[in-house]
Amino acid sequence: MNRFLVAIIGLLIIALSFIGCSSSEETQSEKEATDKQVQQEQAQELPPPPPSDTIEAVANEVQQETQQLNQTQTTTQEVTGTYAVQVGAFKVTETADQIASLARSRFSMQVKSIFDKETGLTKVLVGGFATKDEARAFRDQLARQFPEDYKDAWVTELPRE
Repeated sequence: MNRFLVAIIGLLIIALSFIGCSSSEETQSEKEATDKQVQQEQAQELPPPPPSDTIEAVANEVQQETQQLNQTQTTTQEVTGTYAVQVGAFKVTETADQIASLARSRFSMQVKSIFDKETGLTKVLVGGFATKDEARAFRDQLARQFPEDYKDAWVTELPRE
């Protein structure tokens, strides 16, 4: 009886090892198929790199917007109006001076730093526009051309001197 039991256990072990091997082969095949499917899906998800003519088109568009902005600046620079675009207000005067200097280098128009005694802030104002609409148009151009720098800019009246 002991030998019979040992033989049955031996046969079970051999059978399980064969089943395990075929299962491993099936698992490996399934894994390879899944890997191929994932690679195909990833390839479909990735957009193709933009053609160089698209990059050039974007660069040309930015250049045209800059030219339009400069043309607007040239015409509005001569106007001494009552509206300006406030690009920031700062507690630290040196920071306001840096922002004003950057604005002067970017725009060929009047840039003022004005200390507001009520708030204790130094405001940086760009332009001297005759109408609010002109100032708004300039602010919109700033936001498009320099979205990170001037996204919070707004139109304000120039203080009377």
